[in-house]
Parts: sequence; C-alpha cells; structure tokens
Amino acid sequence: MTKFALIAVKCIPYSVPSRLVGQRLKIRVYEDRIEGYLGEHRVVEAPRLRRTSADQHPRHIDFRHLLPALKRKPGALARWRLRDALFPRSEYAQTWQQLISGCRRARPHES
Repeated sequence: MTKFALIAVKCIPYSVPSRLVGQRLKIRVYEDRIEGYLGEHRVVEAPRLRRTSADQHPRHIDFRHLLPALKRKPGALARWRLRDALFPRSEYAQTWQQLISGCRRARPHES
C-alpha cells in the first residue's frame, strides 16, 4: 500500500481508507469483487475491475478514502495525477475546472 491509501490489485489501483496506511492487508480476489482484510476483519470491499479495450486504465478511487489526506494537504489535489479518477461523475470534473479557471482569473499579477 502506498502512503496515499492506494493498493494495486492485478495492476489496477484501488483506494482504501486512509486509516489503513502503513497496515498490511490481505486481499482476496473474487469474480465480481475484491475484499481487503486486516487480520480477520474485512476493512474494504470494492467491485473488481478489469482492463478492456474501451478502458485500458481502470481505477477505483473513492473520494471518502482520501478526504483526511486532502484536508492535511489541500494543494495536493491540483497536482495529483489520479485526480480525475476521484470525481464520481463528469459534472464534478467540470465544476473543478471552473473553480480552477476562476481562481486563476482572480489572482492578481505580480510585478
């Protein structure tokens, strides 16, 4: 697991709750889902994703897993390479782009 609460299962990234950073999870892979266990307790479950010709880079990113880390470092979201996978729908990505462009216009030029 990375320090960003991401694990890779069959080369596909999945997010896990940030409280699990530094823990060693046992991952069970099923036909339709993956499950992560800490000891004998199931702590994460996600749908199993597979690469397809339409989606060569699938990823399962749950923004709730990353909120604690983003609260500590809010500027990290702007440069995070998996940021677009974080948004549950395209409307969120469009809103993000509008916010960023609005911030750029509102920033005064430095001389």
